[in-house]
Amino acid sequence: MLPEDIRNKKVMIAPLDWGMGHVTRSLALIKDLVANGNELVFAGTKEQIQIAKQDYPDLTYELIAGYDITLDSAKSTYWQMITQSAKMQKSIKQEEEVAQSLALKYGIDIIISDNRYGFKSSKCENIILTHQLSPPVPTLRKAVRAQVVKWVNKFDFCWVPDHESNPICGDLNQVELKIPKLKIGPLSRMNFEELTKDIDVLLISSGPEPERSKFEKAFLVKLKSTDLLFKVVGQSAIKEDFYVNNPSGKELEKLINSSKKVISRAGYTAIMELTKLKAAAILVPTKGQYEQEFLASHVKNDFLVFVSEKTLLENFTSFID
Repeated sequence: MLPEDIRNKKVMIAPLDWGMGHVTRSLALIKDLVANGNELVFAGTKEQIQIAKQDYPDLTYELIAGYDITLDSAKSTYWQMITQSAKMQKSIKQEEEVAQSLALKYGIDIIISDNRYGFKSSKCENIILTHQLSPPVPTLRKAVRAQVVKWVNKFDFCWVPDHESNPICGDLNQVELKIPKLKIGPLSRMNFEELTKDIDVLLISSGPEPERSKFEKAFLVKLKSTDLLFKVVGQSAIKEDFYVNNPSGKELEKLINSSKKVISRAGYTAIMELTKLKAAAILVPTKGQYEQEFLASHVKNDFLVFVSEKTLLENFTSFID
């Protein structure tokens, strides 16, 4: 089953609450699903619903709990994941009960879960959307992969948002599954448009807290020390003309197409969207977020430059000029 095969069905989609990427790529799917006559229910956190409603105000929305995982690059990533693993396991168990209840409530035919390993129901078909079946952790990768595969195999289909040939995510999804694994191509809700580049630098801050806020604050200090015309996209309560809080897809598309340079974290969805928009982007992998560090060493692209946060902060002017 591919996205284009789903027509005139009741579909529920639920993205993981780890930054904005899972929401925005889910919105790209929603666009096609709505066009094919499907009735959509969006299940997400308060913040995710706010983002989705800007593009699709008429969908049915259900508020559900997030995994609420935090990440701080100043601390050991392994230790943070270990100490939060019980919370994640609990979330996975609880969200299956929620999915069952909502599937019955709305008569759902198909659930699409974006990296929520427990969001599925015995009352309908279940699809998991994920680009990493073998997370690139430096140690215990085999054990982590085995656990992820165990979760994924409980679904009916696995969709990978990547190319069949020349994949963006390398061997992150090179894993055998018991269920059909289908590459559906990169997902982006945006389109390239030739616009006047009247913004010198666009800073996009996303990801789990407190890392997102630390990233935003560090580069905001740098940007304010220059004469550059800049904009910042984020999720803070900053009341300034340069700050855009949770823009709609169309607003973000225009901001990126109007920018000479974009600074962003090196998340998978960011890579998909910035590549499609042919944006001259500087991507900064989150320290200790192994997937982003892996992508930075693997992705080859004429538009994207990958650089560490420390290097960019120390040589900010040379990278921006």
